[in-house]
Amino acid sequence: MYKITSKMVAMLLLATAVALAACRSDKESTWKYADRFVSKVYINTNLSIFPGQNVVIQGRGFQQGDTAVFENEYLKLEYPLVEINDYSAQFVVTEDIKRGLYDFYIAREEALQKICRIDVWITEEFEVPERAGYNLRGAVFCEKTGLAGVEVSDGFAHTVTDENGFYWLASEKQNGYVWISLPSGYMPTTGANAAPGYWASIATDTTVSEQCNFELRKVNNLNHTIIFGADLHLANRDSSNRDMTQFQEGFMTDTQALTTSYGLDNTYAIMLGDLTWDRYWYTQKYNPLNYYNTVKNYPVPMFNAMGNHDNDCYQVGDEAGEAYYKSVFGPNYYSFNIGDVHYIVLDNIIWRNPGASEGVMGERTFSRTLTQVQFEWLAYDLSLIKDKSKPLFICLHCPLYNSYNSSFTVKYATTGTRSTADIEELLSPFKNVHIVSGHTHYNNELVVSESIMEHNTAAVCECWWWGGKYSGRGICADGSPAGFAVFEIKGSDIEWYYKGSNCDRNEQFRSYDMNTVKEYLSNYIDLLNHQTDPARDTAGDDYGALGSNVVYINVWNYDPQWSITVTENNIQLPVNRVFDRDPLHTICYDIPRLQNGGDLVGASSSIRNPHMFCVQASSSTSTLDITVTDRFGHTYTERMTRPKAYNIQMK
Repeated sequence: MYKITSKMVAMLLLATAVALAACRSDKESTWKYADRFVSKVYINTNLSIFPGQNVVIQGRGFQQGDTAVFENEYLKLEYPLVEINDYSAQFVVTEDIKRGLYDFYIAREEALQKICRIDVWITEEFEVPERAGYNLRGAVFCEKTGLAGVEVSDGFAHTVTDENGFYWLASEKQNGYVWISLPSGYMPTTGANAAPGYWASIATDTTVSEQCNFELRKVNNLNHTIIFGADLHLANRDSSNRDMTQFQEGFMTDTQALTTSYGLDNTYAIMLGDLTWDRYWYTQKYNPLNYYNTVKNYPVPMFNAMGNHDNDCYQVGDEAGEAYYKSVFGPNYYSFNIGDVHYIVLDNIIWRNPGASEGVMGERTFSRTLTQVQFEWLAYDLSLIKDKSKPLFICLHCPLYNSYNSSFTVKYATTGTRSTADIEELLSPFKNVHIVSGHTHYNNELVVSESIMEHNTAAVCECWWWGGKYSGRGICADGSPAGFAVFEIKGSDIEWYYKGSNCDRNEQFRSYDMNTVKEYLSNYIDLLNHQTDPARDTAGDDYGALGSNVVYINVWNYDPQWSITVTENNIQLPVNRVFDRDPLHTICYDIPRLQNGGDLVGASSSIRNPHMFCVQASSSTSTLDITVTDRFGHTYTERMTRPKAYNIQMK
């Protein structure tokens, strides 16, 4: 008997919306549209197939005599639907089909219903024999040779390929996809860079026995570069905060130039969630599919983690909330290997969102933890790693640790079932662990232990694109420029830096003459006090307690292995770490935000941060020589002539 869960229904409904939305911007067919006679239709729009393969299409309302139609300017191919049931149908592709982009239709007698556009990829047949008790099988191969030991999972069941590169899974098909953990030295031959073809859609019908093959190509990626971008919050709001324009002119332009400089063949991007902004999916018509179309021509492969704002605000609960995102980008947790590094992408958001219904946005609440199923998969994935000394990256949206406190103490950022402590225990055998996260919109480099370090990366969108809109300069609430992290990896050797969008790579700190800062801000104390953020506890006079001739230095990617030296008249001054706010954010965001009728609330208001440093100069006019050295020995310098101007353009 056919078994379908509420999750499957939600995914079918949402995936249908994806497929239909994909067609809206397509050129109109010359055929006359018929009334829609099939519904809830989903087929992978990046379709990897071999001639003779049975292809499953999900949907309701299929009838005997219906045909699947692929058409482009060169070909028109029609395939009769077979194995029709209440939720799916199948068709067999012939040798006539070629690699290319097709309009896809369902035909019934003289009527045609357009479904979507499909990018067809032709792969080897590599027929895998069926096995009793298994409803999902396939091959992982390169140049007609099977690859052994490759992890395969549907998110619940998992296995590794045998000596022939074959796999078999007894899948409940809850997620509607299957994926592989890309082995080192290989990349998919299929899929777009915005959604690499390491995963494939499957039918939700557990009675259907399917084959999904994965063809890979060899690459030399031992030495590679990873760009980490977090918190894009794209919502198609150019008319208000110019988000799309700022994204294209900032992150996209800057990182595409960077990928060219590093080399397209060994550069990758990992996006750390909040790619979209859930509350604007419907009002601005910008959802995960729209985001995919925004970045689909990115020059290097992009892997994605899911953020809280990538859940559907009209859906209650984790399974329904994440279904739309998964229908576009596939797995919300998975792993892959590049060079000597094993990368794991997690989804540590459990979507709650009570009060939501179709057309009604809920509370948009969530918990920061892993589901039990995901935690069990993580344990399995880690168990496959034999060499515990090689680099391991954990990539996720919400940070596992935080040190934004006056004592700079590293503390757990998530608690409860399957949170930081549980993950930390799983990671304990590994010697070189890097956790890379987003969500906070600020930078925080945390040395957790001798073997674990977390890089909490500031936001591409700074304060939801408003700083760039108000002042022309995107500054995060901790004073970091809007930007992204870059990791340069040579075998097991890793270096990293934070790069502000359209900033020079060597811009790693900013100094402030607090005499000029205090004088300027004295005119805005009443305005800054007129806000609703309880963390703004200075009555608007943020630096009133500072004496004369103090200099602040913000080193936004600081960790304890960095050093800061300051000399005045060849005399070295004591440098003290302080927990305080960054002044530039105040004039780029706080003041213009209030002047434009907004409030300072939550993470958008200037916040105290743990990467501020303070020196006491002897006079108001002395020149200071500042040298900042990172943990890799790279130095960044400034000769600070004082008084130093305090304005939006300052360096």
